[in-house]
Amino acid sequence: MDVKFTSSRGIVWDDSLYVRAQAYRTKNTTFGKAPSRPLSVTAAGADGDNYYGGTIGPREDMLIEYVLRGATRSDVDDFVETLKSAFNPYDGVGTLLVTLDNGNVRAIPCTVVDEPEALTGEGRGVTHQVVQIPLKAWEPFWLDPALKTYSLASFTGGMTLPIICPMDFGTTNPSITVVNNGNVPSPCVVTFTGAITNPRVDIYNAKYPSGAYLKMLMDLGAGEYVRVDTAQGYHTVRHIAGTTDTNAYQYWDPAGEFFMIAPGSNTISLTQSTTIGATAACSVEFWERHIGV
Repeated sequence: MDVKFTSSRGIVWDDSLYVRAQAYRTKNTTFGKAPSRPLSVTAAGADGDNYYGGTIGPREDMLIEYVLRGATRSDVDDFVETLKSAFNPYDGVGTLLVTLDNGNVRAIPCTVVDEPEALTGEGRGVTHQVVQIPLKAWEPFWLDPALKTYSLASFTGGMTLPIICPMDFGTTNPSITVVNNGNVPSPCVVTFTGAITNPRVDIYNAKYPSGAYLKMLMDLGAGEYVRVDTAQGYHTVRHIAGTTDTNAYQYWDPAGEFFMIAPGSNTISLTQSTTIGATAACSVEFWERHIGV
């Protein structure tokens, strides 16, 4: 397994650049846990609690421990400074990338909680230094770093894109099937491209068996875009026309939903109320999320 960390300033620490004689992770390395936060209510006189769902808290107790080696103590000290320049708590959120032995790659945004600690005693010698790096992931899920992008486009001539089999003709509301190989629902970014009036996307999946939708109540001109981010706590609706990027929340249909891409199969359809131009399109982007590495 290889570990790569990229700070917000673009400074990189990459296991694969060093042979084991220079730097290696010890078995004390741990990627922590994603703690459950159940929501429950205790009724007067009742046994037990009533469970009302729950959330997942930040991933804490993450720790990477390295043994760094050099020919002299000065070389070791320089090596420690190289590591600390990448794992710097001042830099805020960085990205931890893990390549597993089976070839799978997972990424998680995280912060360095404290300055990496150079241990004393047996952890320090003339030619070696043990360093511990505490990390915390405020969003607990591991991501597949390959962004998944799906496109829908509709033309008044009757052909729908993308050309995916089976494909439909003579329709202005194309539908595609999106497969999420993660094991928790993923937020997504939906982008509408004009010219289109009141664009709407519907989704059906295990989370929304009866369907859910998001919709804009506006005329979107050719060359204009609306981007909707459905991430919990980061809901945004932006209108982009040329170099102008403005808040478009006032055009959001409040009866709609900032939906998620559920694990497994998802059916997504693009519809519109009236006008649609030859350049009208819609894209859906998301990262697959995993509860564990």
